[in-house]
Order: sequence, then structure tokens, then C-alpha cells
Amino acid sequence: MSLTKFACPKRIVLPTLLILLLAALVLAGCKAQPQAAPTQNATPQVKLVKATASNDNLFLTFQIKGLPQIYASDIRYVVCKPYFNTREHVPVDFFALDATDLHGENNRVSFNITYRYHFKAPPPKTLHLDNIELTIGPCAPALDESNTTPQLIPILADYRTNAVVEIKTP
Repeated sequence: MSLTKFACPKRIVLPTLLILLLAALVLAGCKAQPQAAPTQNATPQVKLVKATASNDNLFLTFQIKGLPQIYASDIRYVVCKPYFNTREHVPVDFFALDATDLHGENNRVSFNITYRYHFKAPPPKTLHLDNIELTIGPCAPALDESNTTPQLIPILADYRTNAVVEIKTP
């Protein structure tokens, strides 16, 4: 028994498969749904508006404009704690966050959010914050294991910057 290869030109096979697929969709009653194009202003705008420090604490204040209202119910799960490095290798612990000036329009929310960090060691007179990264999207608490299905949050924005902070002593 000999096996022979079945040869069929590609220019015939591809259109035939496409026609069969379209026919199957029509028979199944499926209709093509137009996809909404994303608007140019869909990405929230993020700006570091203030970076200050004392001998004990570091404060980073960001202004966020245009966050879709659907994600604003608990910003701890959507606006992630900033990651950063200090050029001077000063260790810090996250301490608290505070959201202020919350207002909205056209199903979008704008606010300021301040993160407070506690220095684990005395800081130098000038602190260089390198690669400050603030992500708006799924944060660690939203990804914790639990008995409930987590809300699917896409990455909406990833903001990066640097800052130099003068330590204010009393």
C-alpha cells in the first residue's frame, strides 16, 4: 500500500476555508459586532505634584485625572503603591495613603493621592528617588486569594518619573 500526498494550491484552500467559516457563522445566526474604538483621552493622566520629606517620613503626592468611575469605588485596588529606588539606599516602609479633592464628570474621576513612607534609617540631607513607578491597574490586594472572584482590572496607565527631595529638619 502506498501513500500519496494530496496537493492543493494555497490560493484555493484559504478562500475556501474563509467561505466555509462565514457560512458557519451565518447558519449559527451570528452577526459581526462593530468594536468601539478607544477614545484618545481614555488613559488616565498621572503627574507627581509634590515630593517632600522630614527626618521621619517621605510624602509623594500624585494628581490623577480621568480615572473611569467604575474603578473609583476602592482606589487601593486600582491605584497601586508607587515603587521606587533611592540612590542613597535609604530603606522605607509604606505607612499610609490619603485621597483628596475627589471630583468627577463624564463618568471619570479626578483626585490627588498622597503616599506616606516611614524611613527605617536616618535619611541624608538630599534624597534621590529614581524610577518612581505608579501603575493604575490591578494591585496586589486585588490579586489576593479569597473565596470570591476578583474584579478584572486592566492596566490603565503606567507612570514613571524621578525626583530629588530635600529633607526638611525641624
